[in-house]
Amino acid sequence: MPWHIETDNAGCSGYAVVKDENGEIEGCHRTRGQAERQLAALYAAEPQAAEMDRALERVAGGEPRIITDIDGTVLAAGNRPIRTVIDEINAAGVDVYVLTGRDESRRAETEQALNAAGLNYDELYMVGSQAAKKPQIDEWLAEYDIVAAYENDPEIRDYYRSKGVTLGRISRIAEVEEILAELRAKRYA
Repeated sequence: MPWHIETDNAGCSGYAVVKDENGEIEGCHRTRGQAERQLAALYAAEPQAAEMDRALERVAGGEPRIITDIDGTVLAAGNRPIRTVIDEINAAGVDVYVLTGRDESRRAETEQALNAAGLNYDELYMVGSQAAKKPQIDEWLAEYDIVAAYENDPEIRDYYRSKGVTLGRISRIAEVEEILAELRAKRYA
């Protein structure tokens, strides 16, 4: 919503910050500098407001879901479980969809690893590549309230952010788990 400054607005004896679309006064200030600071703050907050509007549009009436990736997110190298993330997802109490770039040919191995790790999930979607995740994400956003997404790939994390989805805090946890695994392997090798 664009705004502008008026000096001759009947509702303000100073500098009025006015909403373009309806003429509503957002603020009345003694100095032009004060009005410009409010204008700057309104424009700075505008992308956040647009992001909130997108989030509200996509979740209207949808059932809650969590989406999680596998590699580097709930499983570290060698299919070792990342306990803190798995425990957080399991504690959420909503349906969990696993979305992985792994190929369908690895389904049996993947299901076995997820079950052994103790991840409680409802559906496993194996789309074959990271790029193929985006259309699936869009499909779910149109149907469900995605309450959180757990993903370690920076591009996919950015995609979730652009859609207004809250991200689980996994990237640092996964990195720490990987470093610890490497140190243990070197120590006992």
